[in-house]
Amino acid sequence: MNEKKWKELAGFSLGYRNIITKLLIIFLVGGCYGPHHEECVLRCGEKTRDCPSGLECTADGFCAAPATSRCFAPEDGAPPDVSTPADARPDGQSDGSQPDRSVPDSSPLDASTLDSGGMDAGWSNAAWAAISAGRTHSCGIDVDGRLFCWGNGRNGKLGNRDTRTHSTPQFVLGPSGATWESVSAGGEHACAIRKDDGSLWCWGAGDDGRLGTPQSSEASEPRQVEPGSTGWTSVSAGGAHTCAIRDGSLFCWGINIVGQVGHGSSDSAAYTPKQVGLAPGWTSVSAGEFHSCGVRDEKLYCWGANSFGQLGVDSGNAPLRAPPGTAVGGNASWVAVAAGGSHTCAIQKDPRTLWCFGRNDLRQLGCEGEACSGPTPVQVGMLADWDEVTTGSSHSCARRGSHVECWGHNEFGQVGLGSFRPAAALPSRVQGPPVKWVQVAAGSEHTCGVDQDGGGFCWGNASRGQRGDGEESDRQAPSRIAGEVGEWKSVAAGWSRHACGIAQDGALLCWGANDAGQLGNGSMSDIDSDSPGKIASSSTFSAVGAGENFACGLDQTKRLTCWGTNFEGELGFAGDSTGAPTPWPDVTDWESVSIRSSRGCGIRGAERTAWCWGRSFGALARVGSETGWALVSAGIQSSCGIRDRQLYCWGAGGSSPTRVGTESDWEWVSTGYELTCGIRVAGASRTLWCGPSQSSAPFVGSLSQVTTSTDWVKVECGFDNACALTTLGDLFCWGRNDRGEVGIGSVYADKPTLVQSSGPWADMSLGETTTCARAKNDNGLWCWGQGHRGQLGTGHAARPMPRPLRR
Repeated sequence: MNEKKWKELAGFSLGYRNIITKLLIIFLVGGCYGPHHEECVLRCGEKTRDCPSGLECTADGFCAAPATSRCFAPEDGAPPDVSTPADARPDGQSDGSQPDRSVPDSSPLDASTLDSGGMDAGWSNAAWAAISAGRTHSCGIDVDGRLFCWGNGRNGKLGNRDTRTHSTPQFVLGPSGATWESVSAGGEHACAIRKDDGSLWCWGAGDDGRLGTPQSSEASEPRQVEPGSTGWTSVSAGGAHTCAIRDGSLFCWGINIVGQVGHGSSDSAAYTPKQVGLAPGWTSVSAGEFHSCGVRDEKLYCWGANSFGQLGVDSGNAPLRAPPGTAVGGNASWVAVAAGGSHTCAIQKDPRTLWCFGRNDLRQLGCEGEACSGPTPVQVGMLADWDEVTTGSSHSCARRGSHVECWGHNEFGQVGLGSFRPAAALPSRVQGPPVKWVQVAAGSEHTCGVDQDGGGFCWGNASRGQRGDGEESDRQAPSRIAGEVGEWKSVAAGWSRHACGIAQDGALLCWGANDAGQLGNGSMSDIDSDSPGKIASSSTFSAVGAGENFACGLDQTKRLTCWGTNFEGELGFAGDSTGAPTPWPDVTDWESVSIRSSRGCGIRGAERTAWCWGRSFGALARVGSETGWALVSAGIQSSCGIRDRQLYCWGAGGSSPTRVGTESDWEWVSTGYELTCGIRVAGASRTLWCGPSQSSAPFVGSLSQVTTSTDWVKVECGFDNACALTTLGDLFCWGRNDRGEVGIGSVYADKPTLVQSSGPWADMSLGETTTCARAKNDNGLWCWGQGHRGQLGTGHAARPMPRPLRR
């Protein structure tokens, strides 16, 4: 509720076999790629955006398109710029202007990685720069300036075009490329200031003008306050009103039934920003539930409801509709203020002592006795040098150096005492992990904070997911926000409608559809999940692969555990389909495994023999009699592998591997449905080659070089698309883009095209219509493409551009 201005701290076969011919023509002579069109996956209806021009909203809530239309509308109303910079084109020469980027680990021999289904380890800490706690939701900004919210999504206050509750951080759908400076979560809305231009944006409930725009409707994504205006430096979202500072002048808007917007009028609401007084010099502002306070020229003023003396002046409990002529505390100098439910706390300038006034029924003023309550400020404790103060509905917290102390109402554990005793009359240090705090933010009945390493923590009430740790029970001590400190170290985009990932501690989580038990939560119920949930296994996993309707994880003992459908032997053992993760009973010598569609292949034992199971194989079957396999990739029509740097492929069933070409310089191979691609290495030259996949045995295909670039380190094939990674960490994708799986918006890519969001990239995983990639610099996980069953992990039905999954 108080001011939140914080600075950055440190398959489904389509049967179009001629597509491959078209792709090869594109690669070699620059022909035109003809895209496929099926049902669109853009959701539409009352709570979502309208369908793009030319598409109609059907009864089941999807945008329908004729065969000649594209499914995706470009984000932000305009086609994205997908032109490839000259210094990053795969067929061009670098001009030396690109930043120096370290080469991603491209070793195909990493036993902890599942080819075409898993990413290598290496997640580092995902750090927060600021957090704000509201009534039943919270918001935060990471160190890269990206904005997230979590908790109760009613009225769209999470800013993600979704009104559902999310107990883990959700990416706020702000303007394309925006970076954020500060954020404030209020009652049913939130506001934030962009770092790049100082513009102010609000979202959530729009009634009573709290969003600062003429429209009274709710906004489920950020809406700019006074379009074109810049220079905003501070914003505070209150119960149903907002205050902000621009160029030293103070503006407020929203509900005004007790004068909380400070205009001196008796209007019930102000729908656009109006200046509070005419004098500049405002440096701090805080919007509470029904009152507001601010610091101007080091003097403290409050206005609005005063039934408990929360304005710091004696008005006979009558509301004040404009800042009074007499400042709070007489001639005292102030540096910070926080307006709560019916109380206020502030820090004096010298020697930075802490004072509170107003209601004290739950000891929110930090003292006991009737003499403590009322309009006269009382000092909290005897200490000085306080750096920050924040107030909730009926509790308060303050930071002095790296220590945080809280007091007041504690029914839900919001004071952080390590117990649920009703109230704490005196400031008590927050219990829990021995962290050094750099920020604290009190919400209505919960509290959040950031430590010096960028870790985010919340404690207190979580009934609406506002704590952000994925739990619903109250916590009396800090609990880490989900997505923090190595939450993910690998990911597998499923071949159909789900995805899975591994946390830093080895726990395996899945999200998306569960109609075949592919989430591994022990249930076969057809209930989608758009946020990660742990599978029902206590094993520690090193790699994961996701197929069409099943998934498998490789644990630390080199044993596979699988779950989901088993109609074609996908689980590797006899039995029915199951939502309960089941370890393979006998085989415990897997070195690496690749999962694709309804088939799995892998390498076993010290002799490194190749094996496959599932579609066309049934039970586990050895592939040929050769040993010494370095890499295998399971495909749909054919599978391939590398042995002695030679490329081999084989068809369905027990067909023997057939050598492809005569070269002995292959380092990487990946095969999908229509396409097989690989990387050849000769000295410093790393070239990319692609050709058609096929089910015939013996394999008679061939691969042709793609572009003249010589710096490729990895390639992955999807259904009718592919992505490849360069030594600089640039990610290029091409091919079918009906569902946005190429990651460049609604434009179809007839040649490798640079994916421009985030990066440089460290790894990627391609499903049938979903793609995920891991950024190298911060290990952020991004997904795009089809998400109608939750497989993007963001709650969105479709994303034609990369969006972060979790932070």
